[in-house]
Amino acid sequence: MTKFSLLFLFLIWLIPHLRATELEDAPQEVKNIYIFGKIWGFLKYYHPTVKSGNYNWDNEFQKQFDNVRSATNTDQFNQIISEWISSLGKVKGCKTKAKKKNYFDKNFELAWIDDTTIIRSDVRSVLKNIYDHRGKKQFYVEYGRSYQAVPINESLNDAFDYQSTSHRFNAMFMFWNFVEYFYPYKYLMDNSWDNSLLESIPRLLESDTPIAFHSAMLQLSSNIDDSHGLYHNTIVRDLFGEKFIAGIFSIIEDQVVITGYYNDSLAQIDDIKRGDIVTHIDGISVDDIIEKRSEFILYSNDTWKSRPYSVFNGATEEVVVTVIRSGEKLNKTYHRYHFDDLKFLPYKIDAEVCHKRIENRVICEVLGNNIGYIRLHSIDKNEVDSLMNKIKSTKGLILDLRGHNIDNFIDKLLPYFQSEKTAFAQVTRPDLSCPGRFIYQEPETCGGKSKSFVYSNKVVVLTNSGTLSSSEFLCMALQTAPNVTIIGSQTAGADGNISKFDFVEKTLIKLSGKGVYYPDGRATQRIGIKPDIEVESTVDSITKEQDLQLETAIEFLLK
Repeated sequence: MTKFSLLFLFLIWLIPHLRATELEDAPQEVKNIYIFGKIWGFLKYYHPTVKSGNYNWDNEFQKQFDNVRSATNTDQFNQIISEWISSLGKVKGCKTKAKKKNYFDKNFELAWIDDTTIIRSDVRSVLKNIYDHRGKKQFYVEYGRSYQAVPINESLNDAFDYQSTSHRFNAMFMFWNFVEYFYPYKYLMDNSWDNSLLESIPRLLESDTPIAFHSAMLQLSSNIDDSHGLYHNTIVRDLFGEKFIAGIFSIIEDQVVITGYYNDSLAQIDDIKRGDIVTHIDGISVDDIIEKRSEFILYSNDTWKSRPYSVFNGATEEVVVTVIRSGEKLNKTYHRYHFDDLKFLPYKIDAEVCHKRIENRVICEVLGNNIGYIRLHSIDKNEVDSLMNKIKSTKGLILDLRGHNIDNFIDKLLPYFQSEKTAFAQVTRPDLSCPGRFIYQEPETCGGKSKSFVYSNKVVVLTNSGTLSSSEFLCMALQTAPNVTIIGSQTAGADGNISKFDFVEKTLIKLSGKGVYYPDGRATQRIGIKPDIEVESTVDSITKEQDLQLETAIEFLLK
């Protein structure tokens, strides 16, 4: 990253910190935009005429924005809002009857409608009446394949103008309101979603270029605190730099440590070594780089903070990296490459651990002392039976879940470990008939199906920061089985099927779309899976190419 880019990120970060973050202290313009955007989103998903698709709701935003923004006081603002809502037609019909459902309501928040300091009593009454007569049909959102919310019929991609303030805020509120009503983990955010909105308004007012706008949007999206999260386009890629070094890194013992290679040959040319502790990049402390970039990175917890673009990538062909190797401080010049040129093989992403097996693509083997080993995230459901038959006579088994498995094979795998049908998770999905509310689905169960045998010896499940999403879900199921012990480190803390949609200028947005909890209600989001025996890699173990977690698992099984 260039010094200019770092300065730009710092200035974007600084803008809201120079402004009041309490709504009551905010300028009238900020108050107007803040409440207007929330009302616009509420009407989008609740007003029976709007949510039926009778208006181009993005056009309505842009038509009203300048008048609302320029209101000089609260009364004038409310008068504009009142006349606007009246123009949408009367809300008719019977009250919407609330069905008896098992609701999860920690995200449901419409108390802002009762704010007497900003919203006039007649407007509050109209908004409450709309809620009471909301109807069922939704034109702007639907269920995805797994009952996560997915936005539809959005028109903002057409002729987006960065210099248009109404376009910028229209886009921002499209995203903000989707998260407000359909993100299952809003209540777990470090920074409240309302406060994130208030902080973003000053940025958007000044972000009239592509790079400024998408930087502001990226910073807003990072507040969802979700390792599933993604806000990506070519502009964002260029902001951080689209070229990477040949080495992979992790945060080990609070230090940036080279733990593997995207490309072994290129890493060897640049003398990139496992176990090297990186202290500076182009003379800038890696701690400073991570601190500034972390404002723009979507992650649930610190285990996922070391995403590839958070330290090394940039625009230049070369970068000077200061490392400590065997106690000696060295300055190395590393080449940077476009990612495609690295010819990276995705199965090598977990080079921090068990890298010899990963590089040799070992999926299943019987180790010394008759201990079985299966690398779960590399298999598919059609392989489960043959692999289990291979290890059925072992006296202990290691299931390596240090990675993101794509294929869902819980139904295939768990009957080998759990003879009784057992609930292992509660899942919530959004209620499109009452946006903001989530409904508990039937409990997720595992085991209980007939198999040729049930493995009754001790089982160890290995986890680390690469244990993400479906791997965490699988780990929850395995925890129900007798004789299972979790060994490793904190997982990524992101679970639940993904909601994704296309945003302006070919931007792809992703976030968790369903909530996942243990049967007793404990969350896994942001927390992840807690190991029974915690084992972290060390700089020394990386340098010596040791797999401490695997070694601990073997020792445990031999006791």
